[in-house]
Amino acid sequence: MQRKRIDLAEILGREWEDIYIGADGLLYLPGWRRGFEAGDLKAIFYDNQERYRLKHEAARLTRELERLQEALDQAEKSVWWYRRQMKLEASLGLMLARVAA
Repeated sequence: MQRKRIDLAEILGREWEDIYIGADGLLYLPGWRRGFEAGDLKAIFYDNQERYRLKHEAARLTRELERLQEALDQAEKSVWWYRRQMKLEASLGLMLARVAA
């Protein structure tokens, strides 16, 4: 006995129209040439979860990068200020050394 196509709209309602289980046991969706096995459907859900996780990880890393960039900018400002202070104090020290000598 040959298996026949099972239209899911007949069983589950109108929103399942054009979706069927073929004689080969695969699930066929409109717009797709080949049918899907159970493993294919599981992989789709796994990929969606992985994409969601990676999206949040990328957002977290972007925030961390921005925070580190701000810290680097602040450190560079501090370095500039301390270098300037050091030059001023060195100049003052030279002036005092000439006056005292």
